[in-house]
Amino acid sequence: MTDVTRSAREALDKIEWKGDIKINEMISISLHKKTKNIAIHITASDNLNSPEKLDEINKGLKELALKINNPKIYPGFDSVTFTSWIVMLHDRLVKWLGFFVDYEGKDPRSVPMILDYYKRRGSRNNENSYVRPEQWAIEPLFASMARDKFVEKLAKDV
Repeated sequence: MTDVTRSAREALDKIEWKGDIKINEMISISLHKKTKNIAIHITASDNLNSPEKLDEINKGLKELALKINNPKIYPGFDSVTFTSWIVMLHDRLVKWLGFFVDYEGKDPRSVPMILDYYKRRGSRNNENSYVRPEQWAIEPLFASMARDKFVEKLAKDV
C-alpha cells in the first residue's frame, strides 16, 4: 500500500456514519459522527432541472431544516454539508442557498467527504449508485453551512 493510498484509507476510516435517511423522494441524508455533519444527498434523476424535481428538492431541504431545527433531533451535529458533482456544476446556486463552496479543499472535512463520495458512488455496474455514469467525469466539490444558518435560511418560508 502506497503512502497516498494509506492516507486516503485513513481519511475514509475517520468517517463514522449512518447513511440513507430518507427525507423525501429527492433528498436523503447521512450522519457523519466524527465530523459532526449532516450530509445531504440528492437522488440520481434523469431530469434534475425539471420544475417538478427542483420543487421536490426545495421541499426536501425545507423539510430537513424544519426537522433539524429541533435540537433533540441529531444532537451534536453542527453543520450541513453537500459533496457532489452538482456542487461543481451549480456552485452559484449552492452559494445562493448559503453554503460555503470549498474550491481549494481547505476545510479539513473536504478530503474525507470527497473520498466518501467516491466510495458511495459505486461501480459503473451498480444500478443503485448515487451517481449516474454520465456524471462520473465531473469532479465533486464540498460545500458546508452551519446547522443554525441552514435552519435560518430554509425553515423561514415554511
